[in-house]
Parts: sequence; structure tokens; C-alpha cells
Amino acid sequence: MNSRGIPSLHLLGIFGKREDHALANHLLLIRYSHRIRLQAYSHRFLIEPLSGSHRRHSRPGQLISCLDPEGKALLTTRGLEYELKGESLGSPSRGVSNRARETSFQITVDGPPILLFQEL
Repeated sequence: MNSRGIPSLHLLGIFGKREDHALANHLLLIRYSHRIRLQAYSHRFLIEPLSGSHRRHSRPGQLISCLDPEGKALLTTRGLEYELKGESLGSPSRGVSNRARETSFQITVDGPPILLFQEL
């Protein structure tokens, strides 16, 4: 919750039809994630910056991707097809196109925030 008592913001239409605007807005999500919970919606994904431990509802086979713009976070996941155990993503493509195995999954991010993409 921020200083004005707002617990979260749900953002729509922030990616538009320009890749430069979309990338800048993804980075802004991370920049302000320490002040307020931010969730952005595209035509196909819920996108949110995450740090710390979280459990998310999912459906088996749901597409889940994690991107670490700074390359410094260590991730631990449970309930995904390809699990991580305190690991860095290394290559930017390593966290892309994972899948949920169950009706929920856990993710713990140690370090700077990552972007979690969860298929709608």
C-alpha cells in the first residue's frame, strides 16, 4: 500500500502498438514496484513485477514466463514444468515459455524484481 492508501494499480492499454513504448512501460513497472503493487494487462498476459515470495493461481498448461532485466535475481519456483532452485536465469530466454503444472505455483525472487508474465 502506498502513502495515499492505494493497495494496487491495474493498468490497461499501456503497451500500445509501439515496441519502444512497450519496453519503456515494462521497465517503469519495475521501477515503481517498491511503492505499490502494479499489474498490467496486455491482450494475452497479466504482467507484474515481483520480488519476495508469492503464490499465484494458475491452470495446468498455462504459459508462465519470467524475465530478469538486471540479471541479478535468484529464483526458486514450485509447480512449474521447469523448476528453479535458487538459480539465476542467466540467458534472457531461459525464463520464457514455462508452463504451470497445477492450479497454483510458487515463485520466490531473491534480489531485484523480475517481470512475471502469466497467460490470461
